[in-house]
Amino acid sequence: MVTTHQVKYEGPSSLAVRVATLLADAEGIDLRSAEKQDLGDGSVDAVVLTLTVEASADDVTEAIGRIGVGLPEGATITAGPVEGP
Repeated sequence: MVTTHQVKYEGPSSLAVRVATLLADAEGIDLRSAEKQDLGDGSVDAVVLTLTVEASADDVTEAIGRIGVGLPEGATITAGPVEGP
């Protein structure tokens, strides 16, 4: 069953576009929106990228698993239900 999920990447801003591209290109994933928030005062290369996708839970789990193995130490990618009203 296809539902809406929120995927959150936290890590180097230099990888944010690559993470979003890999997620959008993953089998069964339909990227609906993305929002980037810089962390810190600009002296740290870190962002939170929140992506909203439509997909089955299995497709989301598989995609973030594949993306996660290539992330540097300290970077994370997680998925959960869409937050909000």
